[in-house]
Amino acid sequence: MSEKISDLIKDLFDSKGIRDKIDTASVQTLWSQTVGEIISKNTSVVSLKSGTMTIKTINPVWRNELVMQSTGIIKRMNKKQNRLKIKEIRFI
Repeated sequence: MSEKISDLIKDLFDSKGIRDKIDTASVQTLWSQTVGEIISKNTSVVSLKSGTMTIKTINPVWRNELVMQSTGIIKRMNKKQNRLKIKEIRFI
């Protein structure tokens, strides 16, 4: 068996969906650090799957404002944590 233990663990995490859960937990912290306290208090991270982050907002006003800011938020988040490779933010 020539596989590294780290590769086996990565494959196990990926096959059981554990990687998505770890990434979602990581992105919750990253989201708060990136957008600040006020936005963070009015939103919550729902999921991160295949580069698409889903954020729940408390009302449509917040959703519209954040849609307009999403490109900048994505750039800042990827600069802080490129491993997650966020491509899109979907606000609900």
